[in-house]
Amino acid sequence: MPTQTPPEPEDSGEHVVRPLSGHLGLSGNPAALIVNGPDRVWVSDFIGRSENTRQPDGSIEIAVTGRPVRGERNEGSVLDILAQRRSSDEGVAVRGRPKQREKGGDRGEDGSLVWPDGTVLNVQVVSVPADTNYGREVGSSDATRNVTAMQGAAWIDEAIQLKAKLYPKNDRAKMVLALDAAHASMLTEPDVLKAFEANFQSAADHGFAEIWLVGRVPARCIRLT
Repeated sequence: MPTQTPPEPEDSGEHVVRPLSGHLGLSGNPAALIVNGPDRVWVSDFIGRSENTRQPDGSIEIAVTGRPVRGERNEGSVLDILAQRRSSDEGVAVRGRPKQREKGGDRGEDGSLVWPDGTVLNVQVVSVPADTNYGREVGSSDATRNVTAMQGAAWIDEAIQLKAKLYPKNDRAKMVLALDAAHASMLTEPDVLKAFEANFQSAADHGFAEIWLVGRVPARCIRLT
């Protein structure tokens, strides 16, 4: 008997998992259900959800529904994913440590990465896209954007420029910049990264110790410097 593909469920406004190809995972801090596929990334943090989908014309549709965790509330997740990627790359247990406001004040970092030998790198997190109008739209209603590789590259450059202007060169040299692309994870696609490298100032020229583009899973955590 031939296998039948089940129809997609209607979107009633509730959190519905549609059939998606890719790797299914559960991430913590905050908890989220994630499907990471070659042409689609789907994320539900049980408050809101996002879906990045490659379109026939090559653009990427980024659709956000509800009010998913982003900005300051998502910094813990960014640190965890970045620490997981560094641990995998280096073969040691790197951990992410969120900023303790009550103990140290704000010295420019949103958290840090800590190595077993005691090495500590401060991390500053910025959302991608960094556009405040987009942030307000996502915070109050659903939002959908279709972005080309060039537009996605411009989002990356804008986020880096935003933070580079805030800190003097000496501070940037000791700081890791993490671009939070939790709900725009397909900005890590090769065509977007090639457009960024070909058309914008080199990430290394901004003077940060490291710059990472951090999607919602370690496989979409990409070092830009």
